[in-house]
Formats: sequence, structure tokens, C-alpha cells
Amino acid sequence: MIDARCVIDANVWLSFFLFGNPTIRVAVALLSTENFQVVASSKTLDEFRDVLKREKFHLPAHIQKEAWYEVQGLSEIISVTTSITASRDPRDDKFLELSVDGKADFLVTGDKDLLDLANKPDPAWTFQIVTPGAFLEAVGKN
Repeated sequence: MIDARCVIDANVWLSFFLFGNPTIRVAVALLSTENFQVVASSKTLDEFRDVLKREKFHLPAHIQKEAWYEVQGLSEIISVTTSITASRDPRDDKFLELSVDGKADFLVTGDKDLLDLANKPDPAWTFQIVTPGAFLEAVGKN
């Protein structure tokens, strides 16, 4: 039985792979268990790949591929048909769309624009927008 379906923003994945934030490490370890399902779309996976390629991170190509394949392997890939224009940053809307079509319980992010939407979510959304720490609190693992 799956306790929660979760969309994970590219910034959380990046923090997991590059910066070793302990809260994010615990959250991702939890998401890797059979009780949780990570959902992704081709657009969210493309964004993660693009972020990994940024020159400022100096990641060798093989590390970029390994990280991308690990995230892709953890994820149920969803075909997104919903269109949402809610975020100040239109590039973030793909995570909201995925959360709706992927029937997510949580959108886990560190993005300020998305987190600001948590205070005024669309009434039709059935998911919560949370930080990794708030996610752990919500599922009783903090």
C-alpha cells in the first residue's frame, strides 16, 4: 500500500545529489521505499537533466547521467495533459501540472515561487506544496 504519491522538484534532487542536506537525504531515502511513489513527467525529468548540465556545478557527464537515471528509475512516468498557469515563474507550472495529473499527495520543493502557492492553493488541488522538512513532518518521519 502506497502512503503517498510525491512530485519532487529539480532543486530538491539537485540538493540531494550535490549538497548532502541531511533533511533532503532522509526525505529521499523515505521516498525510495515501497510506501511512497515518486511521479515525474518528461518535462520534469528534462528540467532535472538541464539543471545537472549547468556549468556552475562542474559535473562530469557520467555523474549527470547516473543522477538522471537514478531519478528516472525511482519515478512513475506520467503523461501530463493538464495546463496550469499559477506560478510567478512559468517554468514551475510543469510541477503543478504533474501534481494534478499524477494524483500527487505532495509537491516537495525548495522553490520560493512554488512555496508561496502553498499559502493560497487552488481549491481543486488535492496535493500539498511542502519543503522536504515539512514533508517529513507530514508523514510522521521527522
